[in-house]
Amino acid sequence: MLNKKKVKQNPTKISIRFFNDQEVRAVWDDEHAKWWFSVLDVVAILNEEPEYIKVRNYWKYLKAKLKKENKLPKKIYSR
Repeated sequence: MLNKKKVKQNPTKISIRFFNDQEVRAVWDDEHAKWWFSVLDVVAILNEEPEYIKVRNYWKYLKAKLKKENKLPKKIYSR
């Protein structure tokens, strides 16, 4: 049986943005009226690194280092 509670609908807009002719995934958050961008896509562009595994490992290392130094911004969300 389905729960009849009203589920808040959160329509999101998914978009592909371009920076230096490279794709950056983005999602619009209606609740906060902000665009959220893929950290991995931005890191890949800034480091000029096309390999996803290297980009992911770099971000993993950097995020751990920033957390350890208590310098990681509170608004960074990742999987």
